[in-house]
Amino acid sequence: MDVQVFTKRFLHQCYLFDCLRGAQPFCNVDHEWVALADEDHPHSIFFVDGVSRQHQDLLSFKILTVKALNQACGVPFIGAEVLTQPPWLLEEFNMNREERETARSWLFMSESDIPGDPWVATGQRRVYGIECTMYVMYETPPFGRFILSRYRSPLHEDSVYWLNFNERNVGSWKMFLQTNAANAQKNKITRDDNRRYNAGISENLAQNRDDNLVNQLSGSPKAGHRSIGVASVVPLKPELILNPDDEARALKFEPRASWRDGEIKGPFLLLEDSFL
Repeated sequence: MDVQVFTKRFLHQCYLFDCLRGAQPFCNVDHEWVALADEDHPHSIFFVDGVSRQHQDLLSFKILTVKALNQACGVPFIGAEVLTQPPWLLEEFNMNREERETARSWLFMSESDIPGDPWVATGQRRVYGIECTMYVMYETPPFGRFILSRYRSPLHEDSVYWLNFNERNVGSWKMFLQTNAANAQKNKITRDDNRRYNAGISENLAQNRDDNLVNQLSGSPKAGHRSIGVASVVPLKPELILNPDDEARALKFEPRASWRDGEIKGPFLLLEDSFL
């Protein structure tokens, strides 16, 4: 059987969004599986060196037509929260630059309503009976320009999105990625160091807390031990032990009572400040 390839007649193509073969719904079992699996992929599809506007129009028309038929097309669906932050901060958009790459396009589907910031609409047009709205960012990053295009059809509730990037100056994208990677590594080291430091401090303070409480209960400070001064922690008196529910003395138990001079917390018997 002859293999048919339709370069522009998308209504005759396989339902997988980037397949040009003329067979429906799918040209083979593998493409059917890919179309179903890729729609659950958590990241957008990216095109190295970008995609022309005309090709985006044609692909968007095919995708929305297939979705109107309740068929899978292989384009991931990503929640609208990705439209509320700069794209270079999100893992849903692969920013790893190829050699000599100055442009890139990302394709995904999402809800039709754009939350707003950081995008602002700049224009609208109709192509192949579907509506295309263009958006730009309020604040353009120094390394390039991002343009968002939303394709919406009355036959399907969700929309097709294209995020397009063009480098502003030669080498600016590469420099940004290098700086961003260095900062990320620096922050990672700082977080790890702080985590180890805080773990050690917490362990030492927890030991001091336990020793301090034991000393107060026994009334005999440990030699060489420096107690943590906490005004609201007092030694237990015999009458308080015999009458733990004596409201006149305002005795209470707070499992997570705060230390006065820090953030360390622990179980202590406390007296109201008015009785100190």
